[in-house]
Amino acid sequence: MAYETFAFVYDEVMDSSLYKKWLDFSCRHLGERKQLLELACGTGALAVEFAKAGFDVTGLDLSEEMLMIASQRAEKEAAVVQFV
Repeated sequence: MAYETFAFVYDEVMDSSLYKKWLDFSCRHLGERKQLLELACGTGALAVEFAKAGFDVTGLDLSEEMLMIASQRAEKEAAVVQFV
């Protein structure tokens, strides 16, 4: 499926409960580091969670549609994330 289409159903097929687990796992292992680059950030769900947890986050994705949704998510949740 093309990412142009997939972007709009991505959050529906992902298990959103995993984001909290990934955040918790990462926080345990990142120590004092507060800058984060998320590769293939998709719709930005995890990037936004990191930003809300106090990280300086850059999210990178090849799909303009994914990045558009990610930017909207960050704005809606008042999270500062630089999406590229």
